[in-house]
Amino acid sequence: PMVLPSAETAMFRLGSKMPDGAVIGARGPNGVLAPDSELNRWLQTNFSDRYNTPPVYSAYHMVQALLGLKTAFDEAAKAKGGNPATPDVIKAFENLTFESAAGQVEMVLGKGHQAISDTAYGTFKFDKESNKPTLVDVIRYPADCVNPPKDTPSVEWLKAGMPGAKCG
Repeated sequence: PMVLPSAETAMFRLGSKMPDGAVIGARGPNGVLAPDSELNRWLQTNFSDRYNTPPVYSAYHMVQALLGLKTAFDEAAKAKGGNPATPDVIKAFENLTFESAAGQVEMVLGKGHQAISDTAYGTFKFDKESNKPTLVDVIRYPADCVNPPKDTPSVEWLKAGMPGAKCG
């Protein structure tokens, strides 16, 4: 089958033109691959109502960035006891864990400046009854399964066979 790591962005536009059986990703657990939560349902509803199409991973990434910044700003403001300066927010962002519409985000790589999250893939199937694209047989992978341990370069980790991957 075709493996399309970020084709979730095109599945609604292409619809029945996309081949059934293609393995589809969304650069993380975004869009139709996002976990069910109150925040995700809010994003799905409001985005779809406004733009007449479901949100795809790029919308999820923007929401993730804004929620991360808000969380870091709030943490910095609490620590400072008032309006934080930019360096205070940067420091608060380091090693931060926060919830997004796509689930938990952990700033653990790159000295606490690079985020990791779970990921998911599904198999594309066009539902002729509803005339809508769907994903079936969704498989989720924990962040610790698909990202190298802290302070381990990705290429070295992959060449070594992904030691320490927690894929349970």
